[in-house]
Amino acid sequence: AKGQTKPIDLSEHTVTSSNDITTLKSSPTKSYYGFLTFCWAFIADCDLESEVLRCLGIGGLRVDLWAVWRVINLRKYRARFSYLPPPSKSDETDNQSEEKKEGNIDGVLPLPTEDIPTNWKTIEDDFILVWCHQVTHAGSNAHSSPMSKLQDGVFQVMIIRYVYMHIL
Repeated sequence: AKGQTKPIDLSEHTVTSSNDITTLKSSPTKSYYGFLTFCWAFIADCDLESEVLRCLGIGGLRVDLWAVWRVINLRKYRARFSYLPPPSKSDETDNQSEEKKEGNIDGVLPLPTEDIPTNWKTIEDDFILVWCHQVTHAGSNAHSSPMSKLQDGVFQVMIIRYVYMHIL
């Protein structure tokens, strides 16, 4: 409401310019911050590239049309995605002391030049889509996370990996 302040959850997304995972720590990085959603690859492609259709006056249909075009001309993006999974209710008290030993306290992210803490998970693959959000509706027709709540400390992550199809 007007004049009231509330805390918000922020996310940090670090991108390196290197395609070689072995040189990742020495590569220049750029950080992006988000508080509602962060999209990368397919979603961002459709959002940004569909701007060429804006002059047609077709409204939100431009993104849907561009999505069809992007599916026909699918791109893949090589990436490493690391995240701290939320603790289960039973593990919350047990993990707090373990996280403090590793220096990973809530709100403190490892730098891109540091090793990923052992309690984090990492996926390295070819991705089509990475979409992190903490809102129930990413758009009027995208109800991607109906149980999400603002300020709960959790971002829902949707990942679609590229599948290699071999024709025999």
